[in-house]
Amino acid sequence: MIRCPRCGAGSVKKSSAIYDQGISSSRGRSSGISYSRGGPGVWAGRNSSERISGAAALNASAGCALEVFTFFGVFVVALLIGFSIADDVASFIMAGPIAFVIAGIAALGIGMSQTKQRAASQAQYDRQWYCFKCGHKFEVDLDGASADSPGTGTPMRTTSGSGSGGSRAAYASRILSPVQRAKSETERDGTWLRTIAARANGEHRSFDPCRPTALDLGAVSRLASLGYLTYDQQTDMFSLSEKGAERVMKMAS
Repeated sequence: MIRCPRCGAGSVKKSSAIYDQGISSSRGRSSGISYSRGGPGVWAGRNSSERISGAAALNASAGCALEVFTFFGVFVVALLIGFSIADDVASFIMAGPIAFVIAGIAALGIGMSQTKQRAASQAQYDRQWYCFKCGHKFEVDLDGASADSPGTGTPMRTTSGSGSGGSRAAYASRILSPVQRAKSETERDGTWLRTIAARANGEHRSFDPCRPTALDLGAVSRLASLGYLTYDQQTDMFSLSEKGAERVMKMAS
């Protein structure tokens, strides 16, 4: 049993699971009667909302906050500069679109430069657990723990990364019989799907779940439950399904 290394409490849970379970979406319809000079009328519309619990907010990943801040910061600065040097109405109007393009390029550059750091940050987040008693966050690598490991809450690194190791069997089991099932795709699922697609073979869409770094078992299980991953027992091949490949192409467009 995993316990908090700070207070020793057993009321702990993986941060990614807390976040996924703490988000709820709702859709509804609204209607009413309006009055005007032409007489009464009936209107109807649809609305949707997304709610996030306090615990989910505390356990959210960093996401793309840096790109967002970069975009808005550069946009405001570029817009102010454009307004200050505008000498006619046309240049004043064009300041907005030009500032938008400059901010987009800056945000894209930041995102591309942060690829490795974000991958490392995502891997760290996937090992992060949260204690409901004291609020402490700590890392546990379950992939590297043995079945009878007591789970003290200290970081445990996996040493099995070979293709014939037990970890491949664990990934195969999660794809064939997903333990963690996703009701709908989350932002984290999309991030892991893009990570897998980046290492997949172009022709067969096959990939190694252990190399260059081990994938998160929970993420693999969720993606498999969405129909994005497949495993061929005869060839011992992990691959993106047609549905998964189509989803990657849709996200890239």
